[in-house]
Amino acid sequence: MTNLSFCKPSIQKLVTSVAHDAIANLAEESTRTDAYPENAPQAKMAVDALKVELSANLIDSDVLSEALHKSVARSEARERRYSETVSVT
Repeated sequence: MTNLSFCKPSIQKLVTSVAHDAIANLAEESTRTDAYPENAPQAKMAVDALKVELSANLIDSDVLSEALHKSVARSEARERRYSETVSVT
């Protein structure tokens, strides 16, 4: 009989692979840093201070406009997925 153990990954490798994939896919959703909907006054103050220091010519207005437009859609989609998958009982 042929030894096929060399063809099958160990259970440890499978668990590690699943855990790694889960962390990679859930990290952004669980931390929700990309589209943070809450007020963050200190972050706004820091951004305002940077705006004063940086030249407006460095910012591509078309790219900025598109990013702002997409951030709203991403935030709404993320909140919808969060509501669909997490329930408080």
